Amino acid sequence: KPLLIWLYEPGRDLPRETVDRIVQAAESWVYRRQMLRLSGSDLGRIVADVIAASIGVSASEIAERVIGHLARLNVTSTYWPGDEEVRLTLGTEAVYSRFPRGRLRMFLEAIEDHYRAETGQPPVERKGYPIEHILPRSWKDTWPVETSEADEARQARVHRLGNLTLLTKSLNSKVSNGPWSAKRAALLQHNTITLTGRVVSKTEHHDWDESLIDKRAAELIDAILSIWPVPQGHLGKVVDPQTKAGDWVGLKHLIEAGLLGGGDTLSAF
Repeated sequence: KPLLIWLYEPGRDLPRETVDRIVQAAESWVYRRQMLRLSGSDLGRIVADVIAASIGVSASEIAERVIGHLARLNVTSTYWPGDEEVRLTLGTEAVYSRFPRGRLRMFLEAIEDHYRAETGQPPVERKGYPIEHILPRSWKDTWPVETSEADEARQARVHRLGNLTLLTKSLNSKVSNGPWSAKRAALLQHNTITLTGRVVSKTEHHDWDESLIDKRAAELIDAILSIWPVPQGHLGKVVDPQTKAGDWVGLKHLIEAGLLGGGDTLSAF
C-alpha cells in the first residue's frame, strides 16, 4: 500500500506503463518469496528504502531504479528469488498442505487469468472457487497401483501444484473420489475454468497419472514465472551467512554449489 500511495501521489503523474512495471516487479518480489515461504518481516523496511532511494528520480528512470534496487537485495530476509529456485521448490512442494488456502487460490487464479488472456477472455471471477485434487486425496480404492514404489510416487504427488485445479463448484464426493473415467466426464460436462479444461483435453487418450502431473506442474510454473518475472539474468543469489546451525544446508545452497539442478530427483534414505 505505501508503494501504491507513493506511485499515485498527486502531481507525480507517472505513465501507466511505468507504474505497471514497478507494480509487477514488487508483486514478483513479494509473491516469489511467499512461494518459497520466506519471511516477510523486512519487506516494509525495503519498500521504505525503495521510496527513499527514488526521490527526485525522473519518470523515465524511476522503474529501472526501483527494479534495480530490488534485484540487488542479497540477504535471506529480503532477496528476490530467481527462476531456478522457484521452479525447484514448486515442482516438488506439497503446496496444498503448505500454503494458506486463499494464497494458493490466488496463485491458481493468476494462472487462469494468464491462460484466458491468450484468447482475450475476461479474468476469472473472484468467488472463492473450490480447489480440486485431480488425483483424489482418497485415491487408493479407485486409482490403485501395483507396487509399493508406485504407491509412494503417487501419494507424493497428491498435494502438488500439478494435481490441483479450480472448479466453479465442488464435485460430488463420490464423483471426485471415483475412477478417472467418471471424474473426467464430470469435469467435461460442468467445467468453465480453462485450467481444468486443459486437463480434460490432454487426457482424451491417456489416464491422469504421475507423468501428466509432473508435466502439468512444469507448465503451471512456467506460467507463474511469466506472470511474475525477474529482470533478465537475475539469479537471486544470497550472500549472508546462514543464521541457522552452522552445519545446516538448504536447497538454495546445493543449487548455488552446482550440486542440484532442474529435473534432479531427491530420495530419502
